[in-house]
Amino acid sequence: MSWSKLNKTINAHSVIPLDALSCRDFGVNLPVNFPFNKAKFTCQALAMLSQLNDYDLKMVCADIIQICANPNAQNSIKHSRNPLRRLWRTKYPFRNYHFLIEYSLKNNFINLEDILFDKQLEGAKSNFAAERTMLYEVKRRSSHTYDKAMNDDEIKKVQGAWDSIPTPTTQIKTQHAAVNGMQNELTKATWLMGTHLDEPMRETA
Repeated sequence: MSWSKLNKTINAHSVIPLDALSCRDFGVNLPVNFPFNKAKFTCQALAMLSQLNDYDLKMVCADIIQICANPNAQNSIKHSRNPLRRLWRTKYPFRNYHFLIEYSLKNNFINLEDILFDKQLEGAKSNFAAERTMLYEVKRRSSHTYDKAMNDDEIKKVQGAWDSIPTPTTQIKTQHAAVNGMQNELTKATWLMGTHLDEPMRETA
């Protein structure tokens, strides 16, 4: 986010009105149908939006648009002490994807206070069907690679060539990336995707 555009009197809870052009100054690309005339953002909410990957941003924006259309819908939870403050639960039907949007109603505007994601959904799960679809950065630990028929010990070395605890990320910052298209669990995908990339990585080295 371009914090250089904010003066020292503005903090994380300051509310900023945006339009289709100014939102890009803060690193946020909102859809063309976004109701700018109904919604404002705190700096905190803008900072969160600017860090989301394209899929998360699409999902969050879809729910914000629904909030603007009906801020009192069933997905909205009123704060126990402040009825003007609300939490919106994602309408995504599966448990492996979950976020909350914190907002308030002020002067006929929806003030978007914060975007909250459940960090407990990150990483490998014993029931891998519950693993969240997301981006991970996987560090290389050794030079072992699959380049011929191998026995079990050699395969284990290849598996150990990649860090077994990947780091969640919202952007691809590495030269190479792979998509886990076969729905392998995260533990297997961390080394298998790297192994698939080994050949093109050697060719470009």
